[in-house]
Amino acid sequence: MPEPIRILHIITTTDTGGAEAMLAKLCKSLDKDKFVCRVVSMVHAGPIAQDIAESGVQVDSLELDLGKPRPGAFFRLLKIIREFKPNVVQSWLYHADFLNLFASRISSRARIAWNIRNSNIDFSQYNRLTEWVVKACALLSRFPDAVIANSYCGRDLHLKMGYKSKRFEVIPNGFDLERFSRNESAGEKIRKELGIEESAPVLVMFARQDPMKDHATLLRAADLLRRDFPAIRLILCGDRVDPGNATLYGIVRELGLEKNALLLGRRRDVPEILSAADVSVLSSFGEGFPNVVGEAMACQVPVVANDAGDTVQVIGPTGLIVPNEDAAALAGAIKEILTLPDPEKQELGLAARRRIEELYSLDAIVKQYEDFYTNLVV
Repeated sequence: MPEPIRILHIITTTDTGGAEAMLAKLCKSLDKDKFVCRVVSMVHAGPIAQDIAESGVQVDSLELDLGKPRPGAFFRLLKIIREFKPNVVQSWLYHADFLNLFASRISSRARIAWNIRNSNIDFSQYNRLTEWVVKACALLSRFPDAVIANSYCGRDLHLKMGYKSKRFEVIPNGFDLERFSRNESAGEKIRKELGIEESAPVLVMFARQDPMKDHATLLRAADLLRRDFPAIRLILCGDRVDPGNATLYGIVRELGLEKNALLLGRRRDVPEILSAADVSVLSSFGEGFPNVVGEAMACQVPVVANDAGDTVQVIGPTGLIVPNEDAAALAGAIKEILTLPDPEKQELGLAARRRIEELYSLDAIVKQYEDFYTNLVV
């Protein structure tokens, strides 16, 4: 039997996020007889690190502060690469891509692969270091052996930005259809836990606090929807999405949504919360391939989302797409789904589940990664 392919993954953070979640699923699902993985987080180990470690994959942290250089962390990464002797060093997100290129070239002969996840970048929303790193990656993009994008929109954007990879592939996100499935009793339990009436319409969005996620537009849409649905509840989950976030909760208070908007912070019971929802919403304008859309669809929840990344292709005819940063359009689309007769809403949810089963199952996507890594080292 041939030796397994050794893959070192370098990722900017292991906090909750789409790239981090996909890495965790990949580490858990790759054929252990054919692939051996190890993960390095540039900053402190976040909650996804625990998920990765539970799959038997070692996770190291460089404990970097991305705004402050620490040469010792770079030399630690060199040591990890030399000790692990990877065949492939796969990095996720721009800062990790930049670090990967230099560390891998210095310390090994491994194949280098980058993984980009964005399809829209508004540099005005980020610090100068991030802008510099992204532009540097575009200039250096001919040096990695391959670049993966998780969306066609993301690939096209980066080509326009000047990426010139010798091999540029699209591998979308995949979804665990056993974990993500509708569970009515779990949904009822969540409603009781949160004090939500059985008949109240429930919207949900999973997204960390980040300018591109545009929680403000969703909150304004919820304010508009209260006129037709006074009992409506909006469940918001994600890193820093809690009442302690002065900026976000300030918008809630300004709109008078204290009784309607529930800011729950980071949650691990995602399928259960989705099972309590009538509509899943994504107000983000900077996605590539949003995990939260596929997860909601797998749980038979119709999705209303902005026209961002490959969201249109993922949702297909099973949900609704609206223009970015348009609260009225977002509220109108949500209302359209909420006012459907129950049989039509149920059929829309079932169609969403079938679409994920047919196009984006985790098994199929993991097979694409396995083929990618195998071909890369030949």
